[in-house]
Amino acid sequence: MLIVISVIFKYLQIEMTLKAGYILFIVSLCLSIISFITRKNKTEKLNSFFLAVGMTFLIFELFKSDARIIKLECLTLLFVFIHFSFSRLNLFKTHMFSFLCVSITSLIFLFIGGKPFAFMGSSISFHSWSMVFIPLLGVSIWYFSELTANIFSQFVGFETKKSLEQVTHLFFFALAVILASFMGTMFGVFLVGISYLSSSFYRNDNSSNIAFAFLLLPLISFFSHKFSITTLDFMVMKNVAGLCLGIAGVWFLQILSKSKSNALVFSLIGIVFYLFSAALLLFIGSQKNALGGLDAYVSLLIGTSIGLVSFYNFSLTHILFSSLFLLGLTIAPYTLNDKAVDQKKGLYKGVGSNAKERGTKKTIFEVKGLSLNEVIGNYKIDASSSLLSFQLGQKGDLTSGAINSFSGKIKITNNIVDSKFNISLPVDNLTTFNDLRDESLMNQEYFNRETFSKMKYVSSGLTKKADFYELTGEFLMLGVKKPLSVRIKYIGQEKVNGKNRPVIVGESSLDRTLFGMTPSAMEGDVVDFEFRIELIEI
Repeated sequence: MLIVISVIFKYLQIEMTLKAGYILFIVSLCLSIISFITRKNKTEKLNSFFLAVGMTFLIFELFKSDARIIKLECLTLLFVFIHFSFSRLNLFKTHMFSFLCVSITSLIFLFIGGKPFAFMGSSISFHSWSMVFIPLLGVSIWYFSELTANIFSQFVGFETKKSLEQVTHLFFFALAVILASFMGTMFGVFLVGISYLSSSFYRNDNSSNIAFAFLLLPLISFFSHKFSITTLDFMVMKNVAGLCLGIAGVWFLQILSKSKSNALVFSLIGIVFYLFSAALLLFIGSQKNALGGLDAYVSLLIGTSIGLVSFYNFSLTHILFSSLFLLGLTIAPYTLNDKAVDQKKGLYKGVGSNAKERGTKKTIFEVKGLSLNEVIGNYKIDASSSLLSFQLGQKGDLTSGAINSFSGKIKITNNIVDSKFNISLPVDNLTTFNDLRDESLMNQEYFNRETFSKMKYVSSGLTKKADFYELTGEFLMLGVKKPLSVRIKYIGQEKVNGKNRPVIVGESSLDRTLFGMTPSAMEGDVVDFEFRIELIEI
């Protein structure tokens, strides 16, 4: 059977993997809405199965390309399929069988071999004791929660035993996330969710919601990978707001779904409102980063995950899970500025091979610098390939921009200290990738383009440091000159039209208020910038 599945997936891999995940989420959403409206739960287990398969397709997008990936993916799908099929038989619908069957079948992952897989910068081996333990952790949570609730309910005056079960589920959820992520990174959390869901197929309770709380977390990794979210900082208030919105949204919908009158109508209105809020949180970040964006949306997913555990009898899990994924996948690409992305790619051209791995902040100065003595001579800057990127603002609300195309003359002498840099930066070529904001920047309050059309930098000295050089000189903006030091590196040569061009990168920062601009704690006063220039010998 495995061989047949492997052959089918190998043949249809381009068509099936990621696209199949999207399709399954859409199918599940439609079935979930129909099931909720008709108040018939006959498709609940089927929906769970579809979402589990869809999540499997998505999570394997995060693995580094490996010929064995298709085999591992098939084993995961087989694991889910076995339990979904067995649970349809009345003979196996017992709590004990769910524990034994999931525990035993989890050993099929040993057939993948001991050679590690690369998953989002981490190494995962299925022949380690920790990876064998993770599925057991997932199938045990329900039993630990029930046992703990039974013991403490005899001594603690909870309103009902169910209230205590909700608390214990939340506790063991947190504990399982910590252990699983420690032993198997986010793929470990995915395995916990899959094994918990597989065990829930055999039971008639609604605790499968907790499985989807686990599966929301690797969904966060999928979004982070796809849209290059490198960090998630909860010192930033928009992310805290997203987290609270996720928790409050589930709480609000739980109350509506239990309403004694018009519960169906109120719940549907609540879902629309909740999804609209999530979409607004995503979209508004493209206009004002401090108010939302992808990182705030990812925080909302975490909050939703916590909410699902807090209300494990929540009846709208499938609708929320599938719709949040589809919503994020649909809107997120429109919040990204392609021009900004392309500008960054151009800036790091020839730097990436020496920079840090993806997932950490990359800067131009991570590349090794070479000696300028190799390129003594007179040059002009190729304006068509010159790039300068800048950013300013407070944490979580950074405004990014660029100056595309600027010119200048550079003289590298035998005595390095006598070298000269004379750079001209047209204000017209400055952009923050937002047309309305760019237009306002050209008025008198900011760059006053009508009076001061250019910014200039003229060096007065060049000093050799470790593997870089420090330029000293004066920067002219808005008719005001101020001293400015710039760090530069010569990183090698770029071949253009058969000729080698020296490439220089640099970075520095300046306080815009020193040049007459109005201070603003909200907008930010200190501008950090980095640049890349190609030199043409003259």
